[in-house]
This record gives sequence, C-alpha cells and structure tokens, in this order.
Amino acid sequence: MTREINRVSNHANSLNVSIPLNQPVSKTIRELKKIIEKKQDERLKELGLNAKSLKTKSVTYGNFEVTHGVEIRGKTLYEIQLMYKIWLDMGKPAINTEYCMEVVNKLRSRPRARWIPYLLQEKPVKDRKGNLRYSDDQIRQVRRYINKGKKVCESVSKGEFPGRNSL
Repeated sequence: MTREINRVSNHANSLNVSIPLNQPVSKTIRELKKIIEKKQDERLKELGLNAKSLKTKSVTYGNFEVTHGVEIRGKTLYEIQLMYKIWLDMGKPAINTEYCMEVVNKLRSRPRARWIPYLLQEKPVKDRKGNLRYSDDQIRQVRRYINKGKKVCESVSKGEFPGRNSL
C-alpha cells in the first residue's frame, strides 16, 4: 500500500523516498518507476531469482509470505490450529471422545466467541452402555485436523506459510 509516512521504515520490502512537491507529477512518476524497478531487480537478485525469467517483479519476499500456489482456507485453518493448540496444552492426549468433549467445553467457556469447529457441532450420542460418544467419523476427522496442525506448524517453522498441504 502506498502511503505517506512520518518516519523511515526499515522493512526489507519497502523503499523510502523523498519526493519534491514542486516537480511535475509525470516526471516524479517516471523517476519513481525507475527507482522501484531497480530496487526490485536488486531484491530478486538477492533472493537468487532472475528478474528476466519471471512474469512479474512483484514476487513475494520475506520469511512468512504465503506459499505460491497454496489456497488458504482461513476458517478451517483456524479451527485446525485451535484444536491443535488445545491438544498440545493438554499434553498430547489420545484423540477420542474425551478429548473432543474437552475441546467443546474449552471453546464454549470462552468469554466472547463460543462457537465450536464444524466437525464437532453434531452432538455425541449414547452408546450401548449409556456413555456419550462422538462418531468414529468425527474422531477420525479430529485426528486428521491434529495431523494437519502439525504439518502447518512444521511448514511455518521452515518459513513456508501455510505450506504445501491440502487445506
């Protein structure tokens, strides 16, 4: 986003310039374009990329940019990371009905947002002994969420976000 700043930015993906206000806008834009293209070429070279072989010079830079070609499903990713955090906080327990009930209880007891993940919205049913149980399909999906949570955390630790996964 182009904007006026009051102090110098040290971010690697920004450029600080001084623009004289008494100069024609068309001349300023031409000069600014040259400066930006030169800086983009330098930055691409630093990253080991050839600017001439790329379709655009506006390649994402940085350690935590979105991984190219990966679609982010924000709500699902949030649910996965929330469940994964609860699983870690609980000491990595077995993923079963008790764990699922604990997730639901923790999420429902929050002060503001009391929603629960989509896959746990179907309430547990009583088994033959009268105990409440989530279905095998729900528990299997929760296990998948935990495994995906691990993969996302591993990807982020390597500087790829959200990483190559099937979210």
